[in-house]
Amino acid sequence: MTEAARDRLALIRLKAAAIIPAYREEKHIGDVVRRTRQQLDHVLVVDDGSNDQTAQRAREAGAEVIVHSQNRGKGEAIKTGLRHWLDRQFTHVVVLDADGQHLPEEIDRFIAAAASAAEPSQSPFRTANPRHAMRLSHAGSPIDSRAPRRREPLRLRNRNAYHCQPQRLSDRISSDYDCLLR
Repeated sequence: MTEAARDRLALIRLKAAAIIPAYREEKHIGDVVRRTRQQLDHVLVVDDGSNDQTAQRAREAGAEVIVHSQNRGKGEAIKTGLRHWLDRQFTHVVVLDADGQHLPEEIDRFIAAAASAAEPSQSPFRTANPRHAMRLSHAGSPIDSRAPRRREPLRLRNRNAYHCQPQRLSDRISSDYDCLLR
């Protein structure tokens, strides 16, 4: 790896953050936050109106926490998180599920893919318009994780995206996404 590539990777890592939308996830959130904090310094849990100890467990594990007073849904929790990080000038955001479905240990793959992009302006991911997302499966290969009858193979748009997949978000089912936005 060249010095310039290392510098780009370090710069991206400094401006990358995680959002973990959570609803009644007190059993899992602490572990997910701790594992995510091993990958990124900036982790935000958006507690979407839980009536358990989700927010407290997230804080204890080292996350920043925003609490919705009532349940608004995962999409609104993600929007709250995006606003939070965009207001703070973060350029890359990874969204993970609070139940441990997604592996925080694979965040480095997203960071490496972002760093290896030839030109930042060529990226389909824009913080100003979070309508593109990348999906990450347990095995790290791109899949459509919607209902089985709607599964379809996904094609990589950007050769440098390795194990992530851009997808247009157009309906409520598709808004359940896990992403690195740029």
